[in-house]
Amino acid sequence: MIQILSNIRPDSTFLSLKKYRNASNEVADYQIIFHASYENAIKRSISFLEGYQADGDIENQAKSELLASFHATLSKGEDEVSGVYDRVFGENGKPIKGVKVHKETGTAYIFGMLHNKFVYQAGIYKPVNKANLTMAKDKLRKMVPLSRFRQFIVKPGSCEEIKVENLSFLP
Repeated sequence: MIQILSNIRPDSTFLSLKKYRNASNEVADYQIIFHASYENAIKRSISFLEGYQADGDIENQAKSELLASFHATLSKGEDEVSGVYDRVFGENGKPIKGVKVHKETGTAYIFGMLHNKFVYQAGIYKPVNKANLTMAKDKLRKMVPLSRFRQFIVKPGSCEEIKVENLSFLP
């Protein structure tokens, strides 16, 4: 799989995960924009939040904390990954945006901007008990472009098929 992904053009392209099963046993088809610029999404999210009029003290605090987090992420850089993961490099020697591999398990992680989703089987999600500040942050996150980015854990049995640029392969 990594070999195939390393041969894909570095521009944004569509990638489909067929019948992907997440940790909550939801089964769905996903189409993502692979190689989408996370950095641009952060910048647009910052721009949106800076112009957003918060409603009350809690939402204002949520806005401030999200802005601080987005600025910190932007200063860190899009291509940095934690020491737990390895970058995947293409044939040109440059890192492939949206792919990393866990050093110990060898599990691949694919990241991209959600284009569409079709659910076959709903997942079983446990009830959530969140603080008011967390709920305010969640509300604001849903309004910004970053809300469309998703990460998929790709290992044997996690999905039936992956398709990208007229190529089809199994995880």
